[in-house]
Amino acid sequence: MWRDPIVEEIRRNRQVYAAKFQHDIKAICRAAREKTMKRDPIVEEIHQTRQKLLEECGGDLNQLMERYKAVEIQDRSRLVSTISVRKNLCREGERKGAQHGQDSDS
Repeated sequence: MWRDPIVEEIRRNRQVYAAKFQHDIKAICRAAREKTMKRDPIVEEIHQTRQKLLEECGGDLNQLMERYKAVEIQDRSRLVSTISVRKNLCREGERKGAQHGQDSDS
């Protein structure tokens, strides 16, 4: 069977790279995200908070989701629905369109 030298080189490089992370796919993915994503302190704080909450739930995603649902019910007045966001965006678009129409009539 014929072996492609480029494919062989890619496979060797992949093995070397994976070995740097002890073949831990989570560590490899984390490194890839860090390399490609711009750091945002707000997003990092959200990730840290989510991780802390998950740890408080014993790592159980179902328990975490139940906790989120309970907080959502408790603080319903603080939530924003996608419907209200869409309505506001439409209103803004209509206002901008009306302003643009006035500007073009002048």
